[in-house]
Amino acid sequence: MKKLPPKFGHKKSRTGCQRCKARRVKCDEAKPVCGGCRKQELPCVYENSPRVTTEPEQIPPFFSASSSTPSKERRLLELRLWKNYVEVVSQPFVLPQSTGVRSGWEKDLPNLALDHENLLYAMFSVSATSLLRSDPRNAALLSARQNYLVLAFRAQRMAVESLTSQSVDATCFTSLLILINSFAMLHDRSHEPFYLPPMAWLEMGKGAGTIIQHLLRGDSGIDASGVKRVLLSSPYIWDNPTIPSESNRSAFNGILSQSIPTDEMWDDDTSEVYEKTLSYIGSMQKALQDGEPAFAVCRRVQCFPMWIPPRFIDFVQEQRPRALVVLAHFFAVVTQVKGAWWLGRAGEREVRAIQGVLPQEWRGQMIWPLAMAESASYEDD
Repeated sequence: MKKLPPKFGHKKSRTGCQRCKARRVKCDEAKPVCGGCRKQELPCVYENSPRVTTEPEQIPPFFSASSSTPSKERRLLELRLWKNYVEVVSQPFVLPQSTGVRSGWEKDLPNLALDHENLLYAMFSVSATSLLRSDPRNAALLSARQNYLVLAFRAQRMAVESLTSQSVDATCFTSLLILINSFAMLHDRSHEPFYLPPMAWLEMGKGAGTIIQHLLRGDSGIDASGVKRVLLSSPYIWDNPTIPSESNRSAFNGILSQSIPTDEMWDDDTSEVYEKTLSYIGSMQKALQDGEPAFAVCRRVQCFPMWIPPRFIDFVQEQRPRALVVLAHFFAVVTQVKGAWWLGRAGEREVRAIQGVLPQEWRGQMIWPLAMAESASYEDD
């Protein structure tokens, strides 16, 4: 497989961060957060690091865990974030939706958040991201988003390790909110000095998908009736036998061609990974062409990293040209979906950035994604 420019032509770093070492890219060794991790908004861990360095060096007073009484500043901020969740964020998939689904996001989720910190912190973080869309340089909101996201991750890890019937709905809703937040943050991420795939979003989706599939199969013995109303609503995506059909990917079969020069090892398993992923993308495009409601298409977008084969995410991390082209096709579909604030301009920006790092021989497969990016229009234009 041909390596992309950012991934070769440098000496091995002995003191770089662990994430850059795992990705086999040059680390600039900046501390507390290296340049690559900063652009990806990922945890940055050096050898023997005492903690994950995405936490702020100085936590603002209203986040002080040592104080038993929250400051007035923190109380007002949290009221603002709660109000924005109820008014804006509580309908991430556009109206109209079924009464059960709407109730899940608008009523069940906030009520659960009062008893489960992981969900409460995830609510506050995604609400801050929503507010930053119209006020991107607000330092208080930027700090709040990052602080509450770190707190949500901590609480979520503990919740997953000790899952019960009382916590399962809150844990699943937390996964979904973190995933929405992660995608929304793609809208603002930098692609300079070179493109890095959105691994944080993809990995979060893979983790959320593992939890959700486990619960839906019913082999955990845990009742998740609350969140199931949302997960099993239309369109039904989980274990849907019509999605991985050949007809869904027929328009994208050129990507599977073996006539394009590549060093990628090709076998039946690799072929199946790409076929399933392209079939899902094709099912999204078909839903748009068939006039499926906007909320339903938005659900398909959110479920993408949860549904696709985990090995595809590995291919993207390795920056295989074919995998990047497939990812560009996903984002090309996203450019056509309207009405959800968290989608932003991520689709268009990712497509253009991927084009910039592809080897010349693969750029012919980018005609359709680039055309979709070029024709994209947005409600705030």
